Amino acid sequence: MLELRFPWLWMGVGWLLVAGVCLGSLLPIHGVDTGLSDKWLHFASYFALTVWFCGLYATIGHYAVITAIVIAFGAVLDVLQGATVARTFDLLDVLANALGALAGFVLVCLVLGGWCAKLERWIVR
Repeated sequence: MLELRFPWLWMGVGWLLVAGVCLGSLLPIHGVDTGLSDKWLHFASYFALTVWFCGLYATIGHYAVITAIVIAFGAVLDVLQGATVARTFDLLDVLANALGALAGFVLVCLVLGGWCAKLERWIVR
């Protein structure tokens, strides 16, 4: 992990994001209309998780592991959706999750690597 002044804050917000994705994936959604395609929500959620957690580390090796974990997490949640009475398994959701995570991985590798430390340095001088 990067040397951060507030690692508990960064990790805490990350785990809140994970909890939000879990709740959003497993709770019934009757009558909820976001105005967005379900697949875009999947893509954006897993993109955000990947960018957030990769921001805590400095190497592409870490980014690859985090991305693989996020992709596996998305697949597991979709399987769990299939086990509920209110939700269903959808392979296209798993694909959207994976594409979002991979897009986050590419962005972190190209531009956003170590963004948490950079933001801390900018805010706390």
